[in-house]
Amino acid sequence: MGNVLGLLSRPRPEPASERLPPGVLLEIFQFCVDANGTNALILSLVSKKWRAASYHNNAWQIWSRVDANLASSFAVEKAAHSLSLWSRHHRLPNTARLRISLFRSPLTNENSRTTDIAAMVALLRPFSMYWQSFSFSSNHHDGSDFFVALASIPSSAPLLESIELEGFSWKRGAIHGIAQILESSPLLQKVGLRGLKDAPAPVPPLPNIVLSRVTHFRVAGAGSAGLLAALLLPESTDLDLSSLRGDTLSRLLVTTPKAQRAVISRLSHDQKIPIPITLHHSVTTLDISSTCFEWLRRNGFPNLRSLVLQSKQKSSPCYIGAALRRCFKIAPPLLRSLNLRQVNVTNWSFFHFLDKDVPQLETLIFSECKFSTCTIDALKSPTSLARLSSLTIDRCMPLSVDQAVQIVASRQSASNNADRNWSGEIVFTAANAPSQIELDTLKQFATDVKIVAA
Repeated sequence: MGNVLGLLSRPRPEPASERLPPGVLLEIFQFCVDANGTNALILSLVSKKWRAASYHNNAWQIWSRVDANLASSFAVEKAAHSLSLWSRHHRLPNTARLRISLFRSPLTNENSRTTDIAAMVALLRPFSMYWQSFSFSSNHHDGSDFFVALASIPSSAPLLESIELEGFSWKRGAIHGIAQILESSPLLQKVGLRGLKDAPAPVPPLPNIVLSRVTHFRVAGAGSAGLLAALLLPESTDLDLSSLRGDTLSRLLVTTPKAQRAVISRLSHDQKIPIPITLHHSVTTLDISSTCFEWLRRNGFPNLRSLVLQSKQKSSPCYIGAALRRCFKIAPPLLRSLNLRQVNVTNWSFFHFLDKDVPQLETLIFSECKFSTCTIDALKSPTSLARLSSLTIDRCMPLSVDQAVQIVASRQSASNNADRNWSGEIVFTAANAPSQIELDTLKQFATDVKIVAA
């Protein structure tokens, strides 16, 4: 018993993390902040030693990330604490940068104004000359307060490289506030403006705003039309555009001459505003949703190489053959990759599209699409898709195992005759799973088979 008591009373050894030298701890802290987005306040609460290390004068850089949950009544105090530790030196070096993130979690009770947004803006604004990134994600009440407070404290953000704003309403105050930030931030490279689905606000024409360094631009909300009319994006290569009007979208693409990749979803159409036929020479990759198919019919992409078409209407997928044929007639591209998700490919328009319009296609993916014998005949035809080397059919109906075998057998034979590599993948639901013999047959044609629950 004495030996047991002696063992229990013996002091436990310190964990390895507590024995690290302060300098090593600081390097680990800095890595956590830079690579993982960890807030230094969380690190300082782990233990007394970690707290002492994080509060050391040499540790000011780990406090460069300021995260504030607007659902907390202590958000302003926590942000002030981080800023006081970050700015404790009388003279900050030229390399000093701040990353600001304001968010509301959980995003509930939109009428709740837990945090004094005006006080938060007043706290952060004097440090705007050090902002490297700024993000705001909340509800439209917080957004309204944010832009009102922003307008009352003018300043600039000359070092800002990234801005992400989400959850606000596209009202006049928001548009002018965003314009002010964009105009005062010459180093911006990434811009994300995901507002609510407001109708376009009546805004007097804004002077042109040239975002000369922005390469990634994301916007959502038809209410953004007034702002987008003023923006010029001469260097942007990556666009993510949602809930815009067709005419707004076309104009934005035209004023973005280097756009290579465009993701477009949830377009709205004003029948009184016609969509002009437009060519977009720089776009090589296009990802578009079913609400944009009418717009697609009026636009050409002569250098398009990769196309994704998707619909959220799984119960009644959209026909896409006519829209594709019209688009490709405007400017025939040498398409290499086509990915179709939850769309209807049953009619003759799509048959002719595969047979005539995509002679250079190498990769073809169908995911949960609606098939017909017309579709299957097009895929089996040895005269169509002469360069196809990869085919995926994922839970498309109706498609029997025998039909799948006929398709992959024909495609592999065509590839062998052209001395090309071939790979196929067929995904079945458990209810339509092939037998072992059928599985072996499919695998003979260099085709992987997967079975999923639904």
